[in-house]
Amino acid sequence: MTKTFDKPLNEWVEEEVMVREIVPEVDEKNNKVHLKYKDVSHQQKTMYVQPKTSIAKCEDGQHNWLCIDRHKYLFSCTKCPYRYKAFPITFDFKDGHLIHRVTGQVI
Repeated sequence: MTKTFDKPLNEWVEEEVMVREIVPEVDEKNNKVHLKYKDVSHQQKTMYVQPKTSIAKCEDGQHNWLCIDRHKYLFSCTKCPYRYKAFPITFDFKDGHLIHRVTGQVI
């Protein structure tokens, strides 16, 4: 999905931004101060960049599992930060894959 972006990338751009400021108003008759909001425009430097794509989690069946705690049945993927608790009654561990014993689905 590519969208057109109307501002230049990796360059500093001067932009005008609306900022809400608090302005005190003094009431000399009653000796009180009232706070009022006022929208003021300010110049701001901004740089737009293209974010790098990264893998948050592998797809199911693409994980390479490693047992990190065999007493708690914890498995960790070596390619992504995903961890999984797989009980030996439900899952079988073969060649770095966790396979569901009943359905045969690879996690």
